[in-house]
Amino acid sequence: MDEPSRFKYRNDWIAARMYAIDIQYTAYESGLTRERQAVGFGAAATTIALTTASGLVAPVATKNLLTGLAGFVTGTRAAYDNDVLLAHSVQWIQSQMRTQRSIVAERILRQMRSPTANYSLAAALTDLEDYYRAGTFTGGMLATSDTLGAEARFANLIKQDRIEIDFVPTAAGNALKACADRGGRAGLRNLMATPSDAGLIALMAGKEPAIAQDLLRRATIAGIC
Repeated sequence: MDEPSRFKYRNDWIAARMYAIDIQYTAYESGLTRERQAVGFGAAATTIALTTASGLVAPVATKNLLTGLAGFVTGTRAAYDNDVLLAHSVQWIQSQMRTQRSIVAERILRQMRSPTANYSLAAALTDLEDYYRAGTFTGGMLATSDTLGAEARFANLIKQDRIEIDFVPTAAGNALKACADRGGRAGLRNLMATPSDAGLIALMAGKEPAIAQDLLRRATIAGIC
């Protein structure tokens, strides 16, 4: 095929594959959220309530009644604490899944403007696999670990004043800069794990794209950007 035909075929294939992945991801994420809401705390609390009630149906003394109620309250409290911890963990991992998908999608969409000699169909398929894996629970856990590690390294650089602004601009960095120019600089700085003007400037300049993307997402949710 000639170049225009190859270009169209490649981009049509990429778009169709991304759409199919998006459909699967939406269903998967909805199921993950629904399971977390429906199963955890409600099931544990019901089980504890029934177990406790079974010991209270016969004539009992006040002491036994209070002991049973105390056991119910204690058990429910433990179930609630565990469920809240799990909910926050899953929520964070889902957030990282969305962030990583956005990062890979931005890379793919940018490359779709390139000629097929520079961005072949094989390279596009490799990026599509990255896009799919970014939307899996394992991908979210790995991204969470990488982001936390990057946050720790970035915070250490800020503390040591060793940041040098010499990076390649990214879409997330440009969006943060536009947000800061519109008056959101203070809000962005306060959302950082280690608030710092130098650190914010580094993120806007292209340092640590994953952290910049995560900061942009949280700023959007907070209404700052």
